[in-house]
This record gives sequence, structure tokens and C-alpha cells, in this order.
Amino acid sequence: MDEVITVTDASSSLRSYSSDPFVNLPLLSAFLACALAQFLKPFIAWVREKRWDSRRMVSSGGMPLSHSAFVTTLTAAIGLQEGTGGSTFAIAVVLTHVVECMVYNSYWVGVVVMRHPSDPMIIAWFLLGLV
Repeated sequence: MDEVITVTDASSSLRSYSSDPFVNLPLLSAFLACALAQFLKPFIAWVREKRWDSRRMVSSGGMPLSHSAFVTTLTAAIGLQEGTGGSTFAIAVVLTHVVECMVYNSYWVGVVVMRHPSDPMIIAWFLLGLV
């Protein structure tokens, strides 16, 4: 009754589930988060804009960002499953950072385009986004 589970015990129990090559819990979690983000888009638009648009479920852009949900969940699941000290987690963190930087850059490109559609700064923002 007074049994205590440690982080090591929890991570080893997670690893035992992933021994099947067709069951990858971090990948399944990431796809589930991506699908949930896409599913929630029309509901969030309904609350914000007071109109229902089911096309948002399959469209790109808008909140929540499904690719951000995908990489963030993947990183969190890898951290929970394998710990934060390994190279797999480090690679996942770098991937998440790259995706989030791309989201940030694309947001600001959109801001510049909406304010000054003929501005030569658009090219500069685009080139900055490629870096």
C-alpha cells in the first residue's frame, strides 16, 4: 500500500510499451495532438468570430497551429519517455525551436505584407525567414 513510483520506474514502464516497432508513443501522441488542434479550429473560430466554419478543420493557418502542437507534443513525449539527458530529446528541442521560429517569422511576414504590400522589406523578411 505504501508503494512509491519513481521517475525511473515510470520511464522504464513507458519504454516497455514501446518495444513493439509499430507502437511509438511519442509519434502517436504527436499525431493525436495535431489532429486535436485541427479539430478544435472551427470551435475556436466560432467562439472568436461568432460563426461556424467547418472548412477550418482542414485548412492551414489559424489557431491552434497543428504543426506547433505536433512538434511540441513530440518533444514533451520524448522527454517523458526517454528523459531529458539524451541526444534524442536534444534533437527534438532543436526541431521544435526551428518550427516555432518559422511560425514567428511567417507571422511577421504577414504583418509586413498586410501593412505595406509593395514594400521591398517583404523580400528582406522572406530572406530572413530562410536563414
